[in-house]
Amino acid sequence: MTYKPDYTEEFLDDLKRYASLRKLAWKNIKRILEDPYATSEPLTRKKTDLRGKRSQRVTRNFRIIFAACDECIERHFREKGYNECAECEKVTAEKTVVFFAFGPHKKAYGE
Repeated sequence: MTYKPDYTEEFLDDLKRYASLRKLAWKNIKRILEDPYATSEPLTRKKTDLRGKRSQRVTRNFRIIFAACDECIERHFREKGYNECAECEKVTAEKTVVFFAFGPHKKAYGE
């Protein structure tokens, strides 16, 4: 089952900024779209509140931050205030993955 991607402007800007890792990032994006739960981990509240989002390791220091809309809908993350996706509509969002950030660990996690 393949998911549909939705990229934020910040995510696309990050891909341009880290051009040397773009190929590796796209490889991981494809993997995420095939199964967003297989190799990613759910994020929690630490220095910044990233509950409702997931993290995919690209390199030792680089991460992709994303949310799977079906998980968000099922677990009511939006109602809890975790994900504020601008284009979230429950009818169209079921098999969608929203990509928020790509970058070094501290930048991606907002630390």
